[in-house]
Parts: sequence; C-alpha cells; structure tokens
Amino acid sequence: MVWDASSAQISNQQQNWAREQLASSSARKAKIRIALGHLPLRGVSRGRDQPGEVLDQANKLQQILEIGGVHAYISGHQHSYYPARLGKLDLIQLGATGSGPRQLIVDTKPPRQSITLLDLFWQQREISETSYSFPGGKEINWDELPINLPSRNGPLFRRISKRSSILN
Repeated sequence: MVWDASSAQISNQQQNWAREQLASSSARKAKIRIALGHLPLRGVSRGRDQPGEVLDQANKLQQILEIGGVHAYISGHQHSYYPARLGKLDLIQLGATGSGPRQLIVDTKPPRQSITLLDLFWQQREISETSYSFPGGKEINWDELPINLPSRNGPLFRRISKRSSILN
C-alpha cells in the first residue's frame, strides 16, 4: 500500500481508504504486506525530528497499519538509514543516495549515503533487509548503529536482525 505521505497530514479520507484496502480480500490473502510513504512515523535524523518532518498522528497511523496486518513501513525524507521496530511494525527508514545525507539524532559519525535492498521470501513470509554505504558499497553493520534513538514522538529501537518473520 502506498499512501500520500508527502506532508505531515494523512487525511481522514486517506486513512479510511487505507483501512478499506488493508481489510480487502486480496490484502488478507497477501503473504507480505508493506506500506510506503514519504514521511516517517518517527524522526531519526538531526534537524528532521520535528513537526512537519514526520507524520502527525503517528500513533493513530501506526495502529491503522498494525490492525491492517502491515509488516513493514518504508519511508524516506530523513536521509538517514535506521532499521527500527515500533510495536508490530518494522520501520525501514531509507538513507540518501544523492545529496543531503544526514546524521542520526545521536550519531557522531559523519553522514553517509546509503541504499537498501529488500529480499522477500514469500513462502517463508520473511523479509531480509541489507543496506550499503557509498562510496564503496560496504554493507552497513547494524551493530554499529545506535541501539535506540530518542525520537520526539517516543523512543525508537533498532531491530535485532536484518531478517524478520511475519507473524500476522
């Protein structure tokens, strides 16, 4: 499911549309459910963990996705890669491949460009996530990322494993 999360507001009409789509028979039959939007539910980078840079009503939107059986929410805008878990959702916060990479909220390392690849294992109902930094294409070691981030809307915790099973 892709929703227009290009501004901080997801309209009631769009929220209702999302609920309907996620409750549809084709969605219920899906082995993996992924939602995609530009703005994230939580901020992860310096200067972007503030109103207008993350989705308003994040807890309500998280609940819509969780009730709808969404496993992962993919977002951009923060320009800083961070693999998190929020309730029942995997949050895949994409970094920047072009200009403007940013530091994580609590990171002292310089910002880096990155690209993320998702491997979907349909039969096993699993997603594997691997991110690479540029230049050089070296795999990002999750153990080098902060274990948690003090986001304005509540703490965010790094996922333990790059491969996760879908239990919904």
